[in-house]
Amino acid sequence: MAFFDLSTLHSNNYQLFFFCFYSRLPLFHFYPTLSTSYLLIPCGLISIRISVFPFVILHFDFTMAIHFFKEDVRFTFQFNKERKAWIKATAAQYQFKVGELNYIFCSDEYLRGVNIEFLNHDYYTDIITFDNSETDNKIEGDIYISIDRVKENAISHNEAFENELNRVLVHGLLHLIGFGDKSAEESTKMRSLENEAILKFNTLNQSC
Repeated sequence: MAFFDLSTLHSNNYQLFFFCFYSRLPLFHFYPTLSTSYLLIPCGLISIRISVFPFVILHFDFTMAIHFFKEDVRFTFQFNKERKAWIKATAAQYQFKVGELNYIFCSDEYLRGVNIEFLNHDYYTDIITFDNSETDNKIEGDIYISIDRVKENAISHNEAFENELNRVLVHGLLHLIGFGDKSAEESTKMRSLENEAILKFNTLNQSC
């Protein structure tokens, strides 16, 4: 917990800069509005609620982050920054913001283990999505993707691996937005939205 005495500061003359010591979180600015106030910052939290006694309550949300992890698999993941921007832009297209979104790339066996442990399903799959969202129009979740399955699907569908990977990336995102794929109609709609998103990514990154 960090404690700052702002009693000597005035809103017209000072600007405070604080850095939240959570990995890769940006600097944020706090403008004190009272001549006498106290600021409490629980350092290390992703979402910080700040109360400046007695009138001002501010909420700083640092959860807009997309992370890529690997578990039990080796492969080269390219266009990291481009994919993050694409994912955020796709979410924004449906009036959603991306909060804390984790993509975990793994092996067939690892994802099968997740499927058994958390869903009680004993079979292989290419993707499992867990929705951790707590507020409307803000996406938060964990998306597990089997790279083994993506490679096999790319071959069987005569598709480039990068395109098939992008398909499952956006497939999980669309699930978190609210699109389903249980019925034939839903599945057709999902595939159409995936193709649209993949086309946008390829168009924007033709020179990469």
